[in-house]
Amino acid sequence: MVNRILRDDPAKGLTTLKQPATFRDIRETLSDKSLWGLFFIGLVAYIPATPVSGYLTLTLRRLGFSPFNSNILTIPAAVLQIITMLALTWSSGHFNERTLHCLFGEVWIMPLLIALITLPDGGHEWSRFTLVTMVSGYPYFHPIVTSWISENAFDVKKRAIATATYNVIVQVGSLIGSQIYRSYDAPYYKQGNTVLVSICAVSVVAFVVQRKWLSYLNGEKEETWSRMSAESGWFIRMMCRRGRRRGTSGWIFDLRINGVCKCPFIVVMVEMECDETVVECGLQPKRW
Repeated sequence: MVNRILRDDPAKGLTTLKQPATFRDIRETLSDKSLWGLFFIGLVAYIPATPVSGYLTLTLRRLGFSPFNSNILTIPAAVLQIITMLALTWSSGHFNERTLHCLFGEVWIMPLLIALITLPDGGHEWSRFTLVTMVSGYPYFHPIVTSWISENAFDVKKRAIATATYNVIVQVGSLIGSQIYRSYDAPYYKQGNTVLVSICAVSVVAFVVQRKWLSYLNGEKEETWSRMSAESGWFIRMMCRRGRRRGTSGWIFDLRINGVCKCPFIVVMVEMECDETVVECGLQPKRW
């Protein structure tokens, strides 16, 4: 069991159970350039659906539905979001892909918001209800982005800090989203929906840029790894960053040339049943 866990994620052998996170861990997490784009995505990606979902009951009341009917009419949106979220997360795990699945959620929302803007004022209650329900029931990709951050952190303490930071940023985005709909724009909120379409477009660009950025980082790592055996100047120097072995099965190594650290990677030593020791090492690619 231990061998299987370490082979699946070697970083789990780097931290003991009672080893606390330090300020250095926080600094290293926040300085990881591969996570910056994901943090920005957490800030803006969920804003387009936030006011529509939050004001769903109020919007239905202003469209003339009774309080009881307004509450009942929120059920289809919740059921739709459960189904779409489960389907999207399963597909992401099955195809091992993150960016395109998250983009699907933004592409789902944008034309619906445009339809709400272009829908004439007065009447069309059921058409407006259908559009609002479709927006509120969009494929919620928050679990995908959270797992995306967890996979790219590649360190137990860094993973915990990055995930907590991301969740805080998401809450800040929710606070921003709740302020977009204004009372003077009621009940159709066309100005607010126009702002939401703009933010949705920014989110699409952020996802595309993040995918290209992670692909670029992976290319740099592949180039570094492929040049190790070709150049005599490359060598591996074992260096535990915190001055001692961390955990029971792993060390952190740095790949260096002329004394300059290029990129860290993990060397994990696994005790096999035949009492032989197997050393596995490699540069962890960023998932996108």
